[in-house]
Amino acid sequence: MRRMQSLVIAAFFFSAMLCACAALKAGPTDITPSAYQPCTRAATFEQPTGRQANAVKNVILLIGDGMGLNHIWLSRVTAAGADGRLNMECMPVSGLVTTYSASNLKTDSAAAATALATGRKTVNGMISVLPDGTRLKTLLEKAEQRRMATGLVVTKAVTDATPAAFSAHNATRDDQNAIAEDILANGIDIIMGGGRKYWLPSVKGGGRTDGRDLTLEATRQGYRYIIGRQELEDLQTLPVLGLWAENSLDEDGDGPTLAAMTAKAVQLLGREPGGFFLLVEGSQIDTRAHRHDAAAVIRRVLGFDAAVKEALTFAAKDGHTLVIVTADHETGGLVVLDGLQRPEISWATFDHSSAPVALFAYGPGAGDFTGMYDNTEVALRIARLLGFTPFPEDLLPSAP
Repeated sequence: MRRMQSLVIAAFFFSAMLCACAALKAGPTDITPSAYQPCTRAATFEQPTGRQANAVKNVILLIGDGMGLNHIWLSRVTAAGADGRLNMECMPVSGLVTTYSASNLKTDSAAAATALATGRKTVNGMISVLPDGTRLKTLLEKAEQRRMATGLVVTKAVTDATPAAFSAHNATRDDQNAIAEDILANGIDIIMGGGRKYWLPSVKGGGRTDGRDLTLEATRQGYRYIIGRQELEDLQTLPVLGLWAENSLDEDGDGPTLAAMTAKAVQLLGREPGGFFLLVEGSQIDTRAHRHDAAAVIRRVLGFDAAVKEALTFAAKDGHTLVIVTADHETGGLVVLDGLQRPEISWATFDHSSAPVALFAYGPGAGDFTGMYDNTEVALRIARLLGFTPFPEDLLPSAP
């Protein structure tokens, strides 16, 4: 009986692998967005030298949600060929990062982003809070304390797990109404993405039942609230709250691309004399990998990589900007098997895996990110380069 069960299970997974391979092979042969340009070997970004080599003024942290090594490899083979490279692969420093949480070998985005934001482990589902209720100060909050400018740019809700872990504190990632309140209270200079329903009351088509209109509260605090692509192009002042969708942005539709938002963010933040900390998330790589939609995964990775190019272009001109590209975890257990023109793939799970993820770095201090280390070390090394002390740091308890 056990042998029969094993054979049935093996047959099921073999069939799933064949379906996944066939699905990608049957897809369109050209799925590269027209705006995407891969890196060329002549365009490899060289490390700054001399006095610029250790002077970190700005940090741009780009996180591909769910982006494993094979997501990058599949996108590279499809868009640039096996001997080509994505823009992130032209960064001169690389490393490998472990992603386990305090409760599981397989992390979720909340715990992983908490590690990247605070340098501490927590359990799955928690947003920059330890299981005992201790709230953890984040890199973004330390930057605010230093009077640096700050920004969040994402393609899902700005209240989703990854941006929330840098800008809020909550025992559950699902309390996005409260997370929106935390984000607004933090005084972040650029807030761009989706999730409008968590900012608007139900009477205005939102999802808030407390009657609060956080977009109105933001304008009263000096924010410019924008919802159109042209408004983004015309934007010249800070602070700004840009919410282009009720929930997630669809970069194939009317919302701005991640690259466009990133380009505008570095343009505006780069004017700030005290430096800046910017978080950019390619949020929907994870969503598409959960669905085993390989073609969409590739489009999302390439869209994210276009944003990486904007960050690198700014950093190369600036000379004092550290750019880090990594992921919070791997999604799908993706494996690329064979096929130079039409890669054959398989998926191991519809969930996350515990596989380490890649990290790429460019700019002053980038050399600190070579090797293999834990995701908490990413935050600790950024904090050290920016002179954030103490770090990690607990927040004082809220007033009763």
